[in-house]
Amino acid sequence: MLIMASRVLYGLGKQGSVPAMFARVHRLTRTPLIATGTITAVVLTLALVFPLEGLAEWTARIVLVIFALVNLALLLLKRRNRTVPDGSFTVKIWVPFAGLLTCFALLASDFVN
Repeated sequence: MLIMASRVLYGLGKQGSVPAMFARVHRLTRTPLIATGTITAVVLTLALVFPLEGLAEWTARIVLVIFALVNLALLLLKRRNRTVPDGSFTVKIWVPFAGLLTCFALLASDFVN
């Protein structure tokens, strides 16, 4: 999650949605060290302030919401029925539909407890 979150912060910095310093990449490691350090500091602070069990539950819920949104976006893209470039990876429409339903079911079931 730390790597994913830092890459999201890096991407937002690259497109100009957050300060450009988050888009800087270290010349030797070729990684966004400022973005990674910032996310690490935020997670460390949260871990010191809140109970770890509650943070883990909310992390799982947030990831499921993100996955649900990705599946919903894919469903909307498929409904537009645009031509797909040759060589693109495609799935049948039931795949994102099943993913969306699964995310909703897990969120509704309160699977964490």
